[in-house]
Amino acid sequence: MRALLGVVAVAVIGVVFTSCQSGVTMWSACSNSPGTDQFGTNGHYVLRCEGGKWNPIMTIAEYVKILQHKPVSIAPLPTEPTVPNAGCYGSSHVGHPDIYFSGQLVAQNASIFDSSDGSCGGHLTEIKTIVTAYNSADAEAACSALGDRVASYLGTSIFGLGYSGLTYMWGCA
Repeated sequence: MRALLGVVAVAVIGVVFTSCQSGVTMWSACSNSPGTDQFGTNGHYVLRCEGGKWNPIMTIAEYVKILQHKPVSIAPLPTEPTVPNAGCYGSSHVGHPDIYFSGQLVAQNASIFDSSDGSCGGHLTEIKTIVTAYNSADAEAACSALGDRVASYLGTSIFGLGYSGLTYMWGCA
């Protein structure tokens, strides 16, 4: 009986997820127009189109428990990353270069300097693009939308590299 319930739950999940949009990027634009699907998934969260943006409402694992009629507590959901202010950001990691962020989410919004003291006082070495994203998949989509890709050396966010003011920021290649 338990195996049968598992098969039924998987079948129901398949029906539900084929009726919602997959590969959706959390907090990206969506349409609330009549006749458009208001639910989607990024592979980890179930998302609902609210106010023109894809917002998380629960994890897929929580959704599966609901379908299986099991008790579930919805865990705290991630909040939308905010765009940091324009300015120079230094890393707490020795030797990482200073980054001047323009404060705008556009291509080539970050200037990299050879200084590493948070002053951006060294020589300009390159211009890069950085984006806000909750995870690497969303970063990939945001970089792609700006005509770029996520830098291969950034398997973590820029915050993870010691740039404390750049939470949820990712570098594009």
